[in-house]
Amino acid sequence: MDPRRLDRIVRDIAAIVKLGSLVPGTRLHAAPANLCKLGARATSPRALLLGVFDRMATVSQLYLRVHRDGIEPVLPRLRLGPGSAENLTQTLERYGAILVVTPHCAGSVLGGARLGRDFPARFLVREPKSARRRDMQTEMMAKLEMELLLVRRNSPTHLTRSILGALKDNAIVIGTTDTARPTAGRIPVPMFGVDVHLPVWPARFAARRNVPIVPAYSRVEDGAVITDFLDPIPVTDEQDGTAAWAAVFEQRILACPSDWVFQLDKRWARNLERAVQARRATRSPRGGR
Repeated sequence: MDPRRLDRIVRDIAAIVKLGSLVPGTRLHAAPANLCKLGARATSPRALLLGVFDRMATVSQLYLRVHRDGIEPVLPRLRLGPGSAENLTQTLERYGAILVVTPHCAGSVLGGARLGRDFPARFLVREPKSARRRDMQTEMMAKLEMELLLVRRNSPTHLTRSILGALKDNAIVIGTTDTARPTAGRIPVPMFGVDVHLPVWPARFAARRNVPIVPAYSRVEDGAVITDFLDPIPVTDEQDGTAAWAAVFEQRILACPSDWVFQLDKRWARNLERAVQARRATRSPRGGR
């Protein structure tokens, strides 16, 4: 498809979704409102939500440029946050490998692409079900020049081998880990004052290989994607290790809420509603009086 036509489509979709944000009572409206009630740094729920769409539009423009011209012209707009390069270098020198966890921010994948320009990084990606989506994923990742760890669906053995093999090669393994659902391979940890079920594999493999977890968070500012790689978390226990990076996610989400697109996920919308209700319950007089 002509990139100019794609650009128009992206702009049209963004305009339609922005109009939808004006309708009260929808998940689009409720999730940002609940984030604000939980302390997110935003002037209003609508401003927070419009910020999400603006960041998605900016990132979409960068993807379109990558699709047309490759990664090189986009690199000046992909940056590591202040102190991130030094932090990663020192952590690699000390431990030999790193597990990076990141939530689903608008710029997370582009942040991973930027990381791979300076460090031996491998991005963990689940293989899509459909052949068409697999082909599209392969084409875009090739243009981003990212080294992938493709994880086959429903194959925990393949996941284990992929991650442990990369860590043995002294690489940085980066994956998105804020998918919250009560299924196998996830444990309950506190976020926003309620328990949510998050993946245990980062803490499990970090403890097994004696490497730290480094939380990352990508934010969009002035047309650029800036990815902060934060202080390393040493891990000896799966529960404590998972809770530690979840706490960092919560802090960063509240500080830069419009960058976290997963607030619109139906499970997270429910989790945020539970969190607001739990906070109300703790503040209400005993017995409701």
